[in-house]
Amino acid sequence: MPVPWLRLLNALVYAVDCVRVGTSRAIGREDGETKGKDPRSAWWMELEQRRIAFERERMEVERQRVERALRLDRLRLTGDREIGRLRLMAGVAAASLVGALLFSAQLVSTALWARVLLAGAWILLVTALGLSFSGQARVEAALARLDDTTGREALTSGVAGTLVPWLVVGGLALAGIAALAA
Repeated sequence: MPVPWLRLLNALVYAVDCVRVGTSRAIGREDGETKGKDPRSAWWMELEQRRIAFERERMEVERQRVERALRLDRLRLTGDREIGRLRLMAGVAAASLVGALLFSAQLVSTALWARVLLAGAWILLVTALGLSFSGQARVEAALARLDDTTGREALTSGVAGTLVPWLVVGGLALAGIAALAA
């Protein structure tokens, strides 16, 4: 029985033609050539474009929300660090004040200028302690009203926080000078 080569070749050519026509129709649909011919595909395409636009809008809103949360978290961490620094300075000032008060018993019978230096040290240390508490209260109030508009400068303790370390150093220096004089 002979093989029908011509029929097999004809079937193969027909299959290749069918594949070509199918791909060209698919390409035409993607390019929008058949948009006017099939109203269902036009409706579907419009629906898909609206869905994509909605997804983009939702992603943009989510990105803005995440950026806002990161910004607020950075501000909160900045405020927490500033409060921690002020608490450390308050502890150092309180410990130095206690040390200066304990040392004052030895200076009762010494020169007047040594007692004046020690009194100046007490004043500087008490002032540093008060300014530290004032700066902590200011930062706490700024953290309580935290929102988008507050900047890094709003979370600082201001001049009080800047002066506290210098007052502690000055008080310790005066107490040290008074101790050397005794």
